[in-house]
Amino acid sequence: MTFDATTEAWELDDALLSRRPRFFAPTAVDLAELMQLQAGDRVQLRLSFRGLDRHGPFLQIERHWVLVCQVAGEQGTGILDTDPGCSRLLRAGDRVDFETRHIAAIRRAVR
Repeated sequence: MTFDATTEAWELDDALLSRRPRFFAPTAVDLAELMQLQAGDRVQLRLSFRGLDRHGPFLQIERHWVLVCQVAGEQGTGILDTDPGCSRLLRAGDRVDFETRHIAAIRRAVR
């Protein structure tokens, strides 16, 4: 993400490339798990937010669970479960489009 303090924005982090054990314990999501992803499962995604608050410019990374609604190959769509703490750009219930590379963890639906 290019940092521009004048514009509030968010994006998904690549969970495979941006693991920082100092901040978040790495989670192993293997290819077999990703290929079995179905509607009703929950995926944990890393959301990067940038903006400006009373202290100045910020870049904040949060993990949030998303309820998977649709999966097509390596693409998915889901609904955000919770409100991010540092931004009002996204709210619980908002649609989030993601790719399998964005998934940090999976919780399977009870079937």
